[in-house]
Order: sequence, then C-alpha cells, then structure tokens
Amino acid sequence: MRVGAVSTPRVDMSNLQIKWQKLDSYNGAKTKTAGQLLILKSVKKLIQITSDEKSSTAIHKELRSLLALQTNRKRNATKAELAEQRLSQMKRKPWMQAKLNN
Repeated sequence: MRVGAVSTPRVDMSNLQIKWQKLDSYNGAKTKTAGQLLILKSVKKLIQITSDEKSSTAIHKELRSLLALQTNRKRNATKAELAEQRLSQMKRKPWMQAKLNN
C-alpha cells in the first residue's frame, strides 16, 4: 500500500454537490475546504482524477467562472465601501460640501 495515494471513485456529475463552507475532515490540520482544494486543481490533474477530459475541462471552466464572479463581487463591494467612506469624510467637512454645491 502506497502512502499518500488517493483513490477517487467515479461520480455521477448530476449528484455532485460541494460543501463550500465546511472543512473536509480528510484535510486534518489543513484549513482549506474541499471546494478550495478543487479550485486549486489544474485541468490536467482533474483529467487524471476523473479519467474524462471533457467533463474535467467543463468542471475547470465552471470553477474558474465562479471564481471570477466571486472576485468581481468582492471588488465591487470594496469599491462601494470605499465610496461610502469618502462620502462620510466629505460630510464631516462642511466647506467641501459648499464647494461641491457651487
């Protein structure tokens, strides 16, 4: 028996659900969730795991699009928060408000 070798069973993709918020008990001391570990896998590694090139490519593409969507949401939230901070700073300076109204 090889140490560290992982056997991954084939999974019906329609039943695949990833618990993004909970830590995988297999991780032990690691702090990454199963979804985070899946995102880190390359297409080549996914093909090795699933033995199916088309589904692995589709999974990787979908994960990348979800990651890009999350990144955009975080970026927009940060921009909105910074805009709110700038507005609150301007409200503390009445001379700045008078300048903007003229």
